[in-house]
Amino acid sequence: MKTCSATIKTNSDFNVIMNETSHSHEPLNTTEVEIKMQMEKCSKAVQENVSDPISKIFEENMASLEDRGLDLIKKLPALNSVQKMLYRKRNKSIGARKSTFAFEKILFADYAHGKTRILIFADNELKKYMATCKKFYMDGTFKVCPKPFYQLYTIHAELGSSQEYLNVIPVIYALLPDKKMSTYELLFQIIKSQITEWDPNDITVDFEVPAILAIRSNFPGVKITGCYFHFNRSLWRKAKALGVCKTQLGKIHVKLCAALSHLPSELVNEGWLYVMEEAPNSNCVTQFNDYFVKTWLENSVLADTWCTFRQMNKTNNVVEIWNGHIKKIY
Repeated sequence: MKTCSATIKTNSDFNVIMNETSHSHEPLNTTEVEIKMQMEKCSKAVQENVSDPISKIFEENMASLEDRGLDLIKKLPALNSVQKMLYRKRNKSIGARKSTFAFEKILFADYAHGKTRILIFADNELKKYMATCKKFYMDGTFKVCPKPFYQLYTIHAELGSSQEYLNVIPVIYALLPDKKMSTYELLFQIIKSQITEWDPNDITVDFEVPAILAIRSNFPGVKITGCYFHFNRSLWRKAKALGVCKTQLGKIHVKLCAALSHLPSELVNEGWLYVMEEAPNSNCVTQFNDYFVKTWLENSVLADTWCTFRQMNKTNNVVEIWNGHIKKIY
């Protein structure tokens, strides 16, 4: 209590009370004290571990109190009641300033023709990376997209990553009415009309065919790399649907197929022949192999996209993580 004048005096070893004065209030609620102490630890943690999500830090700190009884659990604060406070403490610790902007300054383009409407947003300070960077990541998310739009599509630029640190930031945000090739082409053309220097060498996407075709149409010669996570997940989903994963040999076969992604593109066919020589002799594996050939080896759109050889970052997860943060805020 701030108004309490109680004091206690001990010896130098803190094991003998020399003098004390009484408290001027009722005993404090120990439950509230415990929660307050834990919140102080949580506040300290969000300032020290700036790369960890605040929601994760909060949950970890509160978890230590959840087994202390129902009375205490009922009094635990909800994340949404303390989230702003925790963000303020983190921002203060890293010297982040509150951002203010006008709508006109981030509106990159507002396209409207017939029933087609596209809104594109970009910060003036970040647009320069579209002209100077050569590696980009692209992806769309749907759950956070406001009506009448269909998806929020983002373009992220890589600003000099290393094996230890991935430095990728979102630079373009676009609200699109659908996921047609013509819409993606229009998006890229609008951006190129204002940033004529945009000339990427390498673009990582998932295996969305309309987006890949639009990229090839607008950037001839660009290297398109599909996300290894999506490639691997697609193989396992198909394998499980066909029953390939019911045996250990079947699982090994799927792993070998997924590993082909790490070979140089000129060695993929040779690697596939090796995998076929070792393949289990079963109807479900034969069906899986037919799927692999049709979808990944002989598909005119995807055949050259799933090789991740010498790619420092083989996935689109950095964009997926960003999408996840947007969903939490929305």
